[in-house]
Amino acid sequence: MEPARTTRGALLRRLLHRKEGMSIDELAASLGISRGTVQQHLALLEREGLVKVTVRRRSAGRPSRVFRLTDAGYESFPRRYDLLSTRTLQAMREMVGEEGLDRLFESVAGSLGEELLPRVHAAPPSRRVEAVIAIMNELGYDAEACDDGQTIQAVNCIYHHLASETRAVCRFDVRLLSRLLGTGIKHVACMAAGDPRCLFRIAGPQEPMASPSGKSGAVPDQGKALR
Repeated sequence: MEPARTTRGALLRRLLHRKEGMSIDELAASLGISRGTVQQHLALLEREGLVKVTVRRRSAGRPSRVFRLTDAGYESFPRRYDLLSTRTLQAMREMVGEEGLDRLFESVAGSLGEELLPRVHAAPPSRRVEAVIAIMNELGYDAEACDDGQTIQAVNCIYHHLASETRAVCRFDVRLLSRLLGTGIKHVACMAAGDPRCLFRIAGPQEPMASPSGKSGAVPDQGKALR
């Protein structure tokens, strides 16, 4: 690892251990590097939103400026949200069953849809699919419209570990997209079923919303889905 990256990591780790913050002089002494080097790296970290400046007040003497990690700074360290969420999902399924889990995800999709809907409605009707795709990409789906103009493809399953536990997670996607677009959605290909991408076909208003059956053999041929 290059020295600059090593110094950067060392600064962040010192601040992780000192939640109350550290001054430039304290960081320099702790790491055995010059004050100027610390200032240079802190300026970069502050621009990236990983550290922030706060004031340390003492009973005697002048207040001093110290640097602390921001929420983004804490998130730069390893997190195991997937472990907690997977265990929580397993426990919930044991308590309420698959149908209860499905109802829960339906409620979550509805509330998230209500929160995001104003952004979709702000776009003209002809651009609403584009607005939904933009939201999906902000969430990390890596989505785009297919050539037929009626199908959205996503190549990143942002709930991959959870989807391997229950297809209620996949149905969450379907319900969210259906809420945002105001029409039925057919989930015609699914990464959790072994397909290389998820395909969400926009159905007509009278067509029923569909979701994966849970068996890879039940996923329709992707070529047919795009015709």
